[in-house]
Amino acid sequence: MASGDVLISVSLAARRTRYEPGELVALAASGELAAVNVSGQWWFHPDALPPRRVPVTSTGELPDLLLPSEVAGLFKVHVKTVNRWAREGRLPSTWTVGGRRRFLAGPVRELLERGWDGWEEA
Repeated sequence: MASGDVLISVSLAARRTRYEPGELVALAASGELAAVNVSGQWWFHPDALPPRRVPVTSTGELPDLLLPSEVAGLFKVHVKTVNRWAREGRLPSTWTVGGRRRFLAGPVRELLERGWDGWEEA
C-alpha cells in the first residue's frame, strides 16, 4: 500500500461487504485478506475487500430485488456495466420511489443458471 492510501475499520469493511467483522478478522489473520493490525485493531484497504455478499432469503433464494452492486458481484463485472445492460434492455430493472435502480431476481437467476458467459461488445 502506498503511504497516502486510506484504510477503513473492520466495522466499515463489514458494512461494505456484508461479512461479519469476525469473518473479516479471521480472513486477515490467516493472510487470505490484506489488512493491517495496529494495536489489536484491524484496518483494511477498500480496494482489497472481498466482493459484497448477496443476501439470500431463509429458503436460500435471492431476494426479489437486487442492488446494482449485488448483480455486478454475481456476474463479476463493474457496477457501471450492469447499469449499461439495464439501459440497453439486456437486463430487466425497476426503479424505487427514491429513484434508485433495482434488478429483478428472476431474470438475473435465469441468466446465471443458463451459464452466462458475457455478451459481445458492440
